[in-house]
Amino acid sequence: NRTVNTYADTDGDGTPNYLDDDDDGDGTLTINEDYDGDGNPANDDINNNGIPDYLDDQVTSSITLLPDTAVHIYPIPAKSVLHIDFNIDIADAVMKLYTQDGKLIQQEMLHTSQNLITLPETKGIYYLKILTDKGEIHKTIINK
Repeated sequence: NRTVNTYADTDGDGTPNYLDDDDDGDGTLTINEDYDGDGNPANDDINNNGIPDYLDDQVTSSITLLPDTAVHIYPIPAKSVLHIDFNIDIADAVMKLYTQDGKLIQQEMLHTSQNLITLPETKGIYYLKILTDKGEIHKTIINK
């Protein structure tokens, strides 16, 4: 007997959802379709059609993403410390760090143009979200 695993591919691009950064092919990354910010995009359904927004190509985000030039985040990969330097004027910002499964594990206020963040002791891949008055920044961080 041979078992064949089939994985969901909502947008039909040949990449299974669990590997696809944009599950529904709407141009908005799945991580950005967590509208209530609880780390779980599966419970967000703003048009109430029974399809989570991250799988619904009829829903796109209204998030303003800042260009990569707005902030310098280094080093990547990091070794327990991350520098976040803003190249634009901002009011206070909030930094949120998520695990690969979407769990919020760290949140800090950023008050200056140059910030030093201590990363978790556990090595791995993390998702960084910075919320400012001018928009958001999303980065994948590797902690070695």
